This record gives sequence, structure tokens and C-alpha cells, in this order.
Amino acid sequence: MDPVTFVDQFRPDLIERVSMVIPIADYLLQDGMIQKEAYNKICVGNLTSEDRMRQLYDALNSDTAKEAFYKILQKKEKFLVQDLEATVKTRDQADNTKTQTTELAGIKKNISCLLLEILDDLDSNELVIFQFHLRDIRHAGISPIPKCELEKANRPTTVEKMVDRYREDGAVEVTRIILTDMGKNKLASALDNY
Repeated sequence: MDPVTFVDQFRPDLIERVSMVIPIADYLLQDGMIQKEAYNKICVGNLTSEDRMRQLYDALNSDTAKEAFYKILQKKEKFLVQDLEATVKTRDQADNTKTQTTELAGIKKNISCLLLEILDDLDSNELVIFQFHLRDIRHAGISPIPKCELEKANRPTTVEKMVDRYREDGAVEVTRIILTDMGKNKLASALDNY
């Protein structure tokens, strides 16, 4: 799928799920893809991420700007882009055979169960620390999960949020990174085969 089609087709998903709007707008402004006035509208006041994304979309008035936006997304929201691109591939596969879709669902369930088992090995204080890392992750291409989504989240909800944001393979990788940062190397190594 070409970048312009991706940006157009996934507008609702990107508006809902992109969390690093201002840093993306910074790059677009720096590259001359959006005007200063549009940038100021994106950064103003207490807008939600969704409102900022709507303003950003209003400023993407050319295919060149959309292509630049896509390239920045690949760097700043790598797992989100992969997830959305995978939905297209999954949709195409589903058209070819229901069996493949069933297998993908089984993989997702297995990975979710694996992540849940890993989080079950953390005590309640360690879970809070794990969730803090999810909100404050600083690795390239990995966007944090907003604090409001993790407040009062139990283990299953935490796994669900990770799989929704990063897809299955990304959720495994993020879990491995955080466990390593927490010094939980034995738990992290349990994910080596996934």
C-alpha cells in the first residue's frame, strides 16, 4: 500500500491511536510540510491527542505532505504502522481462506495468554512498575500507552492494551524490553522463542 493511500485509508485509526502528535508535527514543520499557523493549532491548549490529530490531518493538504507524515509515523509509531499494515494483509488473507484467519486468532490468543502468564509472575508492586514503564517507555519507535488507559488496569487489561497498541509481536518485544529494564531477566528470557 502506498503512503498516501495508507494515510487516507487509516485516518480514523490514526486519529484515535497516534499519541506522539506534537513531535510528529515538529518534524512536519521543520521539513516545510505544514505551515506555522497549522502547527500552532495542533499545539494549542489542552487538546486531546485525537483533536490534535484532526488538526494535523487538516494541515496535510498534499500527497507530498502525506508521504512525509507516513515516513515520520514509521519512525515514531512503528508498531502502530505495522499493526495497521498487518490488518490489510490479514484482511486479504481472510478473503482467501477462513483457515488462515482462524490460525491468526489462535496465535493472538496464545501470545496474549503467554503475556498474561508473564505478568502473573509479577507481584502487585512489580505490576505497577511494569505499567509505569509502559507509560514512560523511551525506546525508538515505541509509543507509550497513555496513563489514563492503564489506571486501575489489572493484568488482563494491561495485556489487552499492549496487544491493541503494539500488535502481538510488538507486545512481546515491549514486554521483553521492560522486564529487562526491571532486572527481570529470567522472565524476559521466557519470551526469547516468540
